[in-house]
Amino acid sequence: MIVRTLTALLALAFAAKAQEPFSQLRSTGPQTLAIAYRCNPDQRADLRRIMVHGGIARFEGWKQQGILKDYRILFNSYLDSETYDMLSLLTFADFSGVSQWKEIEKTTPGGIPLDALTLVTSAITYSLDPERNAASKEPPKSGQSVYFIIPYDYLEAAAVCPTALGSASPSDCSRGTRS
Repeated sequence: MIVRTLTALLALAFAAKAQEPFSQLRSTGPQTLAIAYRCNPDQRADLRRIMVHGGIARFEGWKQQGILKDYRILFNSYLDSETYDMLSLLTFADFSGVSQWKEIEKTTPGGIPLDALTLVTSAITYSLDPERNAASKEPPKSGQSVYFIIPYDYLEAAAVCPTALGSASPSDCSRGTRS
């Protein structure tokens, strides 16, 4: 559920280029990671302060080195213990960048400084294959951008109706049966 939610989230967070053919995507592996970090409510402000004053610069450095194609560090606007306090969205130009990130994770878990890491109570990393995404052509303004994230589940067409794969008639979909 959360992987599908974060896939939907990426539709709002990254600029679109021509959609990659599915066969090409499958030959390389996922080139997007989302890392959701949680901390105790009384530590949210400290986590944000640490990231703003040095933590985000690490991600910019990895982008300048060519490890990351792009990144977004998002902070939840509201206290919500059911989602995340901070979210890192990382894209890589190719799958070798993902391999380089695995090496970074060995010494810098989640890519964040140790003083920020000590505040994190849980973190989950998701490998994603965003299929559709779009964003404004104007670059986001640091600290002034708003991302509207809508969690939802989606069903693949074949799971909803087998006609998507040509294995049933449309009337079978309304009855919920397969031929």
